[in-house]
Amino acid sequence: MLLLSVASALVFSTSAFAQSTLPAPSGPTTATNTPSGATAAPVESEDLTTNDQPKSNFSFQNEDMAKVLESYSRMAGVKIVIDPSLRGRITILNPHPVTLQQAFDDLSLALSLESYGFSRVGDTLVVRSARNLQRGLIEVRTQLPPLKPERMVTYVLKLKNIPAMGVNRDIRILLSKDGELVPDANSNSLIISDWTSNLHRVHNLMLELDVPANAKMKAKNAAATSSSEPRPALPPKSKTGN
Repeated sequence: MLLLSVASALVFSTSAFAQSTLPAPSGPTTATNTPSGATAAPVESEDLTTNDQPKSNFSFQNEDMAKVLESYSRMAGVKIVIDPSLRGRITILNPHPVTLQQAFDDLSLALSLESYGFSRVGDTLVVRSARNLQRGLIEVRTQLPPLKPERMVTYVLKLKNIPAMGVNRDIRILLSKDGELVPDANSNSLIISDWTSNLHRVHNLMLELDVPANAKMKAKNAAATSSSEPRPALPPKSKTGN
């Protein structure tokens, strides 16, 4: 393991990096031209693991984050540059050995709880605070990103039936403490920067809200009509005796 200081940051690397595979989010890392919006079906997380992949122990109890990152760098054979502001400890408990992809998913989630995340620059993983990621090294997508690994992504959610400015205030309270939301009236879109798990939450909510008004009105009228229909009259009681 070679530990270097470059541009006031920590760099973890191994000589085996050139032959290794870096676990990473599937799909493009920049905005695509594929049409999308809140009416699309929810995207499920992708299982990238197989039974024949090599596994290693990856458990830490209240360990310094830099040491956990160093351990992952050795395990995966990847180069990691760490923001000098990185502080804190994390706990990852795995009862059994895990694959590289599972270790990366666990590490990404643990870092996000401390408001740190990964981004990629060439063949290097960069660990920075969520706020710093939002200001420069953030991934931008027009489609909902996979749920795992947990990472900070800017998701452009185009609405079809409701105004972006109208839902801005209501949706904003659903963001994480690291999230940001900017409505764009011209494209009727919500530009959301947040952790992937929270993007899924907001996306699935918008699936329920971004529907044609006439469809909602028809459903409402049908329910009202059903409840207001008169009940059938009961047959008259037969008279018995004098």
